[in-house]
Amino acid sequence: MIPKVGKKDKSSARSWRPIALLSCVSKGLERIIARRLSWTALTCGILSPQHRGALPKRSAMDLVASFTHDVEAAFAAGKEATMITMDVQGAFDALLTRRLLARMTKQGWPLPLLQLVKSFLSDRKVRVKLEKSTTEYHDVACGTPQGSPLSPVLYMLYLAELLAQDPTLRFSYADDICLYRATKSLDDNVSLLAADVRSIMAWGDDNKIAFAPEKLEMIHLTRKSRSYAPPCIINDELTINPITTAPKDGDQPALR
Repeated sequence: MIPKVGKKDKSSARSWRPIALLSCVSKGLERIIARRLSWTALTCGILSPQHRGALPKRSAMDLVASFTHDVEAAFAAGKEATMITMDVQGAFDALLTRRLLARMTKQGWPLPLLQLVKSFLSDRKVRVKLEKSTTEYHDVACGTPQGSPLSPVLYMLYLAELLAQDPTLRFSYADDICLYRATKSLDDNVSLLAADVRSIMAWGDDNKIAFAPEKLEMIHLTRKSRSYAPPCIINDELTINPITTAPKDGDQPALR
């Protein structure tokens, strides 16, 4: 277990990240399989063009460049842009093996590969070591091990359907999702984004994927000199307030 960056409450289990310690031979084989999976997924169009992370010739900076281009184009057309970021809650831990295999079957992967993935994710056991204490072994009912080169690629295949629904306005880096809208009005932006977020959350409910509400963030990007920054009201219980100024501790810079 290693502490997560920025988490101050070390007594909370969510402040720690479990990293799987695997043999070098195992990780070498998984890396080879992951590279072949990712290359095939890209060349066959299984993954969205806007999906990045753990993929050859696709980095986070590619997403930044794409989004910067879209925002500059919106500014040139006299529009304002609004971006919302979403994070899957416990992404690697919550992956369901049978759902993954069903999606990979639908994507057209061959049976021998499906059998290999099933074996990789089945009959796993885990024990946790924290400082000098080590727990007993426990069976793992779902999830894919963090620390494995194969895990990020499998999770991107797990989310491929969500990103493919709108490859022009949805970006993703592994399990992090970014949405944006660009119109003549910030009010129109938040209205459209509210519908987008509700659609994604409904898809998540149907597919047993939860999004962490505390990690929802929104920012308005505009050249107009004003302080108006409307919130995005998702439902009666969830409202996303925009980042407008940097907090006193300086951990989160304002990008407006």
